Amino acid sequence: MSEPTPEEAFLAENFAKLGLGEKPLKEALRNKKIAAAWNEVLSEIELPEEGGVDAKVGALLSALVTATKDVGGADGKRAFVVNAVLEGKLKSKAQVEAAVKYIKGKKGDVDVAEFDKECGVGIEFTPEKLEKEVRAYIEEHKNTILGQRYKAFTPTLVTLKTSTDLKWAPPADLKKEVDAQLAALLGPKDECDAPPKKQPKAPAAAGAKPVKTENEEISKNRMFEEGFLAGLHRPGGNEQIVPENMEAHLNATGGRVFTRFPPEPNGYLHIGHSKAITINFGFARYHGGECYLRYDDTNPEAEEERYFTAIREIVEWLGFQPYKITYASDHFQRLYELAEDLIKRDKGYICHCSAEEVNLQRGGKDNRGPRFECKHRNRPTEESLQEFRNMRDGKYKPKEAMLRMKQDMLNSGNPQMWDLTAYRVLDGAPHHRTGDEWKIYPTYDFTHCLCDSFENISHSLCTTEFINSRESYDWLCNALEIYRPQQREYGRLNLTGTIMSKRKIAKLVSGGYVRGWNDPRLYTLVAIR
Repeated sequence: MSEPTPEEAFLAENFAKLGLGEKPLKEALRNKKIAAAWNEVLSEIELPEEGGVDAKVGALLSALVTATKDVGGADGKRAFVVNAVLEGKLKSKAQVEAAVKYIKGKKGDVDVAEFDKECGVGIEFTPEKLEKEVRAYIEEHKNTILGQRYKAFTPTLVTLKTSTDLKWAPPADLKKEVDAQLAALLGPKDECDAPPKKQPKAPAAAGAKPVKTENEEISKNRMFEEGFLAGLHRPGGNEQIVPENMEAHLNATGGRVFTRFPPEPNGYLHIGHSKAITINFGFARYHGGECYLRYDDTNPEAEEERYFTAIREIVEWLGFQPYKITYASDHFQRLYELAEDLIKRDKGYICHCSAEEVNLQRGGKDNRGPRFECKHRNRPTEESLQEFRNMRDGKYKPKEAMLRMKQDMLNSGNPQMWDLTAYRVLDGAPHHRTGDEWKIYPTYDFTHCLCDSFENISHSLCTTEFINSRESYDWLCNALEIYRPQQREYGRLNLTGTIMSKRKIAKLVSGGYVRGWNDPRLYTLVAIR
């Protein structure tokens, strides 16, 4: 076993003093930015010997360092927050999150009175005060709570934790109090509050053959009552790095479930899409919510009007009505503005590398070679911003320039964090809705999560092929500090003996191997219909 480096030894010694275990130490050493931030913080303070610091303080400092690893502490603001934690002024994770938000947005020196107000310094909650304020909120929203019954628990708790002074209360005590007061108001849970339980089967007699029940009733909502979909979070249950974003989300949705079905209109839907449609529309309907039909129309070269019409007709044929029909192109201007914002935050850069060069940066053909950063990655933000505007104004041809996200190329093992492309130049067919207005178009990885955010989606449900994308989905929303929906993945529907790919089916059609998309030998939904 190799000897620890001086940096590793320094961190190990101070982590022990803070009561932080081996796992946080390993995580810190794996991430260069976090390790550097810890070294900076620990070099500026003097800790007592091991056991002299409350473990809660160590956990709060860990949350602070992680949240400010990209900010740095040269202006002294992070050191101010560190001292506030050590002095006991900041006692909870919510207060540390508020402090991080304050120092990120504060220009100039810290205003102590302003800081204390923004971070809830000095606010204490006795059991009596906690009970009184929860009761006042529940009384004010009594009619809504009575209508939603126990489904109101999560929205109530989240609202109290984000938009009232109760966000400074101990989270466990607050949850317990809300639980108790809702139980007192609503009484015991009944069939309205929980999915029906499966009835245990009677033990079969020895040697008896199982009897098949011809007319056994199976709930049409069974897929939402048990298993993966039954265990998903309730609206408001996905934490935000900016708590106010959740408050605005719940105000917009009323605490209801909102999902979306977002097909790319580049072909006819096949039988695999029927599961995606049923899950997204059905999950929303089961929970009394709504589902958008959103066309992901960011690639005009592959899109045709007939596909838009056919997709809508299939959704309706399967028995669902969209809450609204929207398009990614509805948000092109807003997406562009956020792309500029990403560059200004130093989270994006313009790259002029070829596809082969990008592939080499990511470890070569099998991604197993050494990874390295793009030579354009650290160009000045002003330069990237001007180059992005040059892309917009048509000064580059396709593949000559692209906007890439500045993610975690060197430390992450997830390919979805290797500086994905956010915008590219396209000069083919005009867009079916915006014509020739745009020369650049956002990619799926940039568009999808942001449109989910714009539409206040509570559950972004997709197939497991996108499981690695969850990290990049979260990263982009957090980098822009906008509302972050929660992505969750279900197994896709696959059938053997047929083709379950729009791209491959399109080749069969264009090659004349089948009569068309509605050939009954294909498992497209228009063929089945």
